[in-house]
Amino acid sequence: MRYLIVLLILTPGVLLAPRQDDDALQDFIESNHKFTSAVYKHCNFSFQFEGLVKEKVGNVIVSPFSTETILALAYEGAKGQTASELLSGLYLPDAEELHAAFKSLTQQFQVSGDDLKLLSANKIYVAQDVEIEENFKDIAVSVYTADVDNVDFSKPGIASEINGWVEENTNNKIQDLIDPNSIGPNTRMVLINTLYFYGKWESMFEKTGTVARVFYRSKNETVDIDTMTQTGFLKYSESADLDAKFLELPYQDGNISMIIALPNNIEGLADLEDRLEEVLEINQFWNEYLEVTMPKFVTVSEIDFVPILKNIKYGLKDFPLGIQRVFEDNADLTGFSSKANDLYISGVTQKAYINITEGGTEAAGGSDIVTENVHSFLRSQMTEEKLAIRVFLRHYWKKGLSARAAAKVICEVEGVIPEPLPGPPGPDPVPFHIDHPFLYVIRKSGVIPFIGRYTGP
Repeated sequence: MRYLIVLLILTPGVLLAPRQDDDALQDFIESNHKFTSAVYKHCNFSFQFEGLVKEKVGNVIVSPFSTETILALAYEGAKGQTASELLSGLYLPDAEELHAAFKSLTQQFQVSGDDLKLLSANKIYVAQDVEIEENFKDIAVSVYTADVDNVDFSKPGIASEINGWVEENTNNKIQDLIDPNSIGPNTRMVLINTLYFYGKWESMFEKTGTVARVFYRSKNETVDIDTMTQTGFLKYSESADLDAKFLELPYQDGNISMIIALPNNIEGLADLEDRLEEVLEINQFWNEYLEVTMPKFVTVSEIDFVPILKNIKYGLKDFPLGIQRVFEDNADLTGFSSKANDLYISGVTQKAYINITEGGTEAAGGSDIVTENVHSFLRSQMTEEKLAIRVFLRHYWKKGLSARAAAKVICEVEGVIPEPLPGPPGPDPVPFHIDHPFLYVIRKSGVIPFIGRYTGP
């Protein structure tokens, strides 16, 4: 029996088109959010013994986007019911919109700077005796910028060759991915996607502020962990309906940020995850003077996506993706090669890594953080009758106006001459203490490259 292997390798260290392309990208963002919600919920379980046992897992880091990318590439080689299941199961738009969206995303996921790196790469290794259809090859190259190489899978050094490419595209974070015993003469094709992300915080945490603090795994279980801290004006939101509050931490030099979703209840993460689609739509933030404490942590995940994509067999009916045919020996993948009518996907594996630190890199730890402080700006002129200024300023901050700009407006209205004063702000900062299980999302221009949960070491 011949088979096709699909691999996804990810390592985050810690994305103008014509109007129709914008519409296609927006449709893809909507599908990305739906797929993210479905996949993430299933990643919180470990499947054992063909679905007879479902075990809740702890820390998770996953990239549904990367899974979408590689399976979208597989869709290009699928036909009939196999193609239909992939398209609908991934919540993807039609082929034309799919191509337009990925052409745009391919450009946006190629960011390489000193402070921010977001790099996606696709590689297809094909057995020497498999003749790839020119139409598939054209789409793979033009839409997904995938490299296509013919190789001899029976050659002893082929695993090292593939692993070398993976290491090169993941900054050496993923090594020895391919076991030499896992490929051989029956292997027809290997599809690999790598996604590498590294970013420095726009507002960094001071290393000297990192100390051991209590983290509540549950109401009755605590542990001391290294916890970072910073105080300043940061983007904040809250939802009484979701019973949670939210923090947006932007990265430097890019339209990309991490969203922290912190349930108000120490044991409220499960309820928040049940409404993940609503969480992913939170985008109204305002500037708030906050004291943030946040765990410093590393999470590594290895996920077998086959049982997740075939989850209907595990009784998880709320989000049945229903992708079945592509994993069976009656799969129709003749779009890859018309002469290879016995191909099917034998595995979809993803490895992911995330490291949250004060600054993103050791070299960034000494950087200064400068924040504007409207309260010291007005403190010398603040009188009892001007307390309403605080309320008015809060309105401006929620509208997205900077603290200094808001202060300037109020000073002009009140006839106050702004005079910066030394020292901390007058009011106490609002505490945002991330000291119990939470959800985090890395978001780039609406698309979610990574999502995870942290429940403690």
